[in-house]
Formats: sequence, structure tokens, C-alpha cells
Amino acid sequence: MLVKDSRVRIKSSWLLIAVLLCAATARAQMEIGDNLKMSLNGSLGFGYSGAFGNADMASTHSKGLTGSGDLNGSYFNPNFLSFHFRPYYDHNQSNSESQVVTRSTGLGLSLNLFGGSRFPGSITFGKDFSSNSEFRLAGVPTISGDTSGQAFGISWNALLPHWPTLSVSYSVSSTTASFAGFQDSHNSSNNLNLHSGYQIAGFDLRGSFSHTTSSSEVPEFLGLGRLTSGGSSNGYSVTIGHKLPLKGSFGSGWSHSHYTNDNGNEWDTTSYTAGTYFTPWHRLSLFQNATYTTDLTAALSQSILQQPGVVGLRSDSGSSGAVYGAGASLYVGHGISVSGHFNHRVQWFSGRRYMDTQYGGAFNYNHASRLFGFLYFSVGVVDTASQLGNNGAGLNATVGMNRKFGYWDTSAEFNYSQNIQTLGTLATTSSYTYGFSARRRINERLRWNGSFRGSHSALVVQEGTGNRAESIGSGISWGRYNVSASYSQSSGAAVFGPTGELTATPLGSLITDRFLLFNARSLGVGASSRLFRSLTVTGGYSKFKSSTTRAGAGTSNSGDHYNARAEYRLRKFTLQGGFNRSMQEVSTVPGGPRLVNSFYVSFSRWFNVF
Repeated sequence: MLVKDSRVRIKSSWLLIAVLLCAATARAQMEIGDNLKMSLNGSLGFGYSGAFGNADMASTHSKGLTGSGDLNGSYFNPNFLSFHFRPYYDHNQSNSESQVVTRSTGLGLSLNLFGGSRFPGSITFGKDFSSNSEFRLAGVPTISGDTSGQAFGISWNALLPHWPTLSVSYSVSSTTASFAGFQDSHNSSNNLNLHSGYQIAGFDLRGSFSHTTSSSEVPEFLGLGRLTSGGSSNGYSVTIGHKLPLKGSFGSGWSHSHYTNDNGNEWDTTSYTAGTYFTPWHRLSLFQNATYTTDLTAALSQSILQQPGVVGLRSDSGSSGAVYGAGASLYVGHGISVSGHFNHRVQWFSGRRYMDTQYGGAFNYNHASRLFGFLYFSVGVVDTASQLGNNGAGLNATVGMNRKFGYWDTSAEFNYSQNIQTLGTLATTSSYTYGFSARRRINERLRWNGSFRGSHSALVVQEGTGNRAESIGSGISWGRYNVSASYSQSSGAAVFGPTGELTATPLGSLITDRFLLFNARSLGVGASSRLFRSLTVTGGYSKFKSSTTRAGAGTSNSGDHYNARAEYRLRKFTLQGGFNRSMQEVSTVPGGPRLVNSFYVSFSRWFNVF
């Protein structure tokens, strides 16, 4: 396992020793001069850990130093140079949803330079090795394994008066994940971003450039085989704005994105926008805007992932579309406002032209009082007509409240939105989300809380590709005792991004043939107690089951986790130990379930050095 790498342990151990043992020297430096100011605290101890399992897993045992350090400081002045350095080794962290305890080793460093000048900058670096980390399938914890990753970032700004501002940032990151019985998963990316702004003669000018390269290798447990993808993208944008009479403003912009994958395929999408906004009366606002976009498929991909590069993205370079919209909003008073809008769309796709006109209005109400708490709702209707006739009316509704009923604190909301145009007139979808939460103080020592959240897609582009997700959680505390439980599930269609992430979207069939259908469920329970003011005991259990399907072939995953942890504190001394049991089975991996048991015990002392 990655976390058990002996070289990492040796380096981390010596690093912790160096940080804490150099404290005396640093304190002497502080006494000599006034320029260097630092604070240092942390813990240092000794630990023993082991792991064993079935199949071909060998039993492992190790011992060595454990602990963490936290060094903060500045030189001359915090605005001139400040820094934060934090190494940690065998740090324990609990996930509240899956109840899995994650143990990690690594370090983090941040450096801020010239904060009070015209040329501020920063440098960050982080490296982490974690065990029992999770792969989340569309938000639901599923397969667990070991991960390692590192990230480096640097930024710099030029803020000269009467000159264009300039901001430059560059970052590099990489992640490797190891799952029992699978090949490793690798992801890496490089990002360069430049931004500039300038104001002249009342005009606000802004421009930006971004360059991204990425690569990923996804293991076979999702049913797609060994999936390798990568590529690079360039993005450019320019905007211009100016104030207008009647408390108005004007804005116009141009943006272009170019993406190339490792197979030599290329996509380009360009957008032109222009709009105005006026407030002739403090209760009335008016707006209008127009947009023209090329390659609608690539543009939709970018809007879903916030970056271009869906794996297997279809090439539709001949598609384009134009949209004109206008609207107004009027505040009537007493929490009541009304609004209306008009949109006209013309789009070309696969050699055909599509056109429609959409118009609608909404009624909004917001009210807060001691009697009702906070209540809000909004109801709107939308009608769409095309060259083929009237396409029918849509509905948009939002209802929510926050209310205290005696000892109960409650909140609830519901939102429904229909006739959302995504890829012009080709894709009409609808969705609704809802949720509820409550808290109750039963007596001085007993408290309860619960929540529920859900989201569903209603109308979809292709039958069977809708998405839904629900989660429910509850907890009760009595004095020093706490018990919690959670359940979550999600299903639908998803696409892969350029770095291997899986993004749920009902529009996957529009932009790629390599979308998949997924179904995942997860259940977790946990309990904790603080005994004798110094002893803390925690335990948890989680169970998951998921499946993915593509083109008639699929895979199923299942497993469960048990964990227990105890910690005893006596002044500055801490004694802790834990046990983790993980079982998981994947249909595409022969040999049956993989079982891994791990345990650890450590003794440490906390130091407040200076």
C-alpha cells in the first residue's frame, strides 16, 4: 500500500524531528532580532501499525514516529513575507457520511510575498499519502483504497496605478490511487491562467487566457475497460463594459476555446455576447442580451464540466446558435415582485435549422415575521412556440420556509423548473429538488437533528437517462454520547471528464457515445462517547453497493467497512489506537471479495514550543 512506503515513513519521521528539535534555535533567533517572528506547536510520538487480509495480501507490520507540526511566521512584516508549514504523519480523520477513518501522511507549505506592495505573490506546495480514502460515484462513497497526490502552485500580481493590472497563476497536480485487485488510477493536470484589467475613459476592459493539459487512466471497475484519456485546451476571453444613463450599463464580450485530445481530434467553440441593463426607477429594472455560439456540443460539454474535454466528445463543428433575450422586474412592495422575460433562439445543427420563441412571467413573495418565521415562494410560467407550432407551457416554482415551532427549528424548500433549454431547441429538460431539516432540544442534555435532500430530473433527452439522488441523515446526542446515521443513493447517466472525474448529467447522450448508467447506494452509522473527561471512543459501520452499465455490459461493486478508535488524553500526552476492517468485491475481478484488516496504536506528546 502507498501509505506503507518505508521511504515515505523515514522522510516524514526525520522531517518532524527536524521541525520540533529546531525550536530552540528559532527561539534564540527571535531573542536576538525583531525581524523574524514565529509560532510553533505540534505533537511527536511513537506508533505501531499492521495490516493483514485474504487473497494474495501479505501481512505487514511497521513502527516509527508519528505526529504533526504547525509552524507559522513572518519576516520583517507579515505583508512583506509570511509563511505556514505543516508536516503530519499518520494523521487520523473521520468521514461523517461513510464512517471510514482516513489515515494520512504528508506536508503542506504556503508562502505569501510582498502582500502590502504592488507586486504580491504566493507559493503553495502539498503532498499527501492517505489510506482508506474513497472513490465517490456521483457523490456516493463506494470503493476505498490508498491514494497519493501532490500539488504545486504559484501566483503573482502586478497592480501598478494607471496601468493595466496583471494576474498570473500556474499550478501542477497529480494523483495516484491504488484499489485492491485493480490496476492503479492516475490523474494529472497543469494549469496556466492570465488575467488583465484596465479602465480608461469610463470603459472597463478585461481579458484572460488559460492553458490546461490533463491526462487520466481509470481502472476497470466502472465497466468501461482500461480508460485512458488526455489532452490540452486553450481559452481566451475579452470583455468591455461602460456605464449608461438611467443607472444603466453596457457589456460585450468574446470568448474562444480550443481543445485537442491525445487521439488528434480537435474542437473549437466561440461565443459573442452583448447586453444592456437599466434601473430607471429603484423598483424597476430592465435588461436585454444577445449571444451567438459556435459548436454547441463543445459549449454544452464545457458548461457541464466547467472545462472542455468530455471523453469521447462528439465533433459537431457545423452547429451554431443565436439567442436574444429581454426582460423586466418590478418590486411592488410588501415582499411582492413580478417579472417577465422574452427569448428568441435560432440554431443550426446537423444541416437543419431550429427556431423557437419563449416568453413567460413570474410572481415572487418574501415575508419574514415572528408569526411565520421566514417564508418565500415564487411561481412562474413559460410558453414556447417554434416553426412547428406551440410546444406547450412550462412551470417554474420555488417554495421555502424557516420556522421555529416551540423547541423545534425547521427549514424546508422545494424547487421545480421545467422547459430549461440546454442545447437550443434540441433538448428540453426539467428537474425538481427538495429538502427538509429539523432540530429539537428535548431537554438540557438530549438533542436530536435530522435532514433529507433529494433531486430528480423529470423530462429527459433520452428515455432511461434521467438522474436522481437522495440523502437522509439523523443524529442524537445525550450528554457525552452521540449516535448518527446516514443513507444516500444516486442513479442516472454520467460522463467522464479529462481528468477521470465522473460527472452525473442527464445530457450525456447528447455530447458523447461513451456515457454510462450508474446506480449507487451507501449506508453508514456511527457512535462516539467521551468517558471520564479524558477518554474518547468512536466506532462506525458503512455499507455500499454500486453498479455501472454501458452498451449492455456492466459491473457491480459492493463492500462494507468497520472501524473503531479510542483516544486517551492526559495533559499533553495522548494515547490512541484503532482498528479498520474493509471488505469489497467487484464483479470484474476474479478471486472473490478482498478483505483488508489494519490496526494501529500510538503514544504522543503535544508541544507548544513558542
